[in-house]
Amino acid sequence: MSKIIVDPNHDIVLRLNGYDLLVSSKVLSLASPVFEAMFKPHFKEGVEHHLQLGEPLIIPLPEDDLEATTLFCQITHHRSRDLPRTPSPLCLENLAIFCNKYICAGPVASYGILWIQRHSGSQSIEDFSRLLLLAYILDLPESFAAVSREMLLLKSGLFTSLWVVDNHPVTHGDLLGEFNKRKRALFKDLQKGIIGLASRMATYDCENVTKANGRYLHSLKKCGLFPCEDSFEAQSFSTIIEKASQFQSYRVERCGVRCNCYELKDMDLKVELQQGIEKCE
Repeated sequence: MSKIIVDPNHDIVLRLNGYDLLVSSKVLSLASPVFEAMFKPHFKEGVEHHLQLGEPLIIPLPEDDLEATTLFCQITHHRSRDLPRTPSPLCLENLAIFCNKYICAGPVASYGILWIQRHSGSQSIEDFSRLLLLAYILDLPESFAAVSREMLLLKSGLFTSLWVVDNHPVTHGDLLGEFNKRKRALFKDLQKGIIGLASRMATYDCENVTKANGRYLHSLKKCGLFPCEDSFEAQSFSTIIEKASQFQSYRVERCGVRCNCYELKDMDLKVELQQGIEKCE
């Protein structure tokens, strides 16, 4: 049986998936009320008996994930030097499940914030859903909001699933419905941000501004950024940002007569479009 030494002065062994985790029952009792209940006085007598025989008490945990359990034990035993810099999203999902099972979110919370931040910028919505579950179980509202935002920006169209979060016994309320509500609100703001420029130019009675507005609307349609088309909402926010970055620059030319179009002098339609989109992030 392979051994993972978390505490050299251990008094118990957690056995799972062919590995023995050498840990302290006192440390685990302080970190988790579930472990505390397991390690009652009669249990202590059994531990002492095994130690007298020269061997620690073995506790089988066949249903728990080895990597997540090891992380938890390293955190609670202050073995930070042994912790991975960035555990995988799958490992963090299993850590969330472990913390929920043993009611031990507190000691893990600060590490959870750090590890969630390090996964920022991932391109996998399924991985983000794992981080979302961790933030939910560890009660990290700011991390939950940050992960939600990443998912909203990355997802094309409405959500039909939240992957590992769907129907999870610890989640409450209609999270899927809430995500789609926020997604619709995001695209409504996007529509205003994109069409707002056209509406603004439409108030000018100037041939040059009218020409610029027509070109702007035509370019939007050509590159798939025209909000009134069904295909617009089928895109992800990230895709829209990328398309806006490729939008052709075009400046409003000031006419030679006395006209209030001077207010739009040298206005770059691409810059205005990008700024309108950025306000929605």
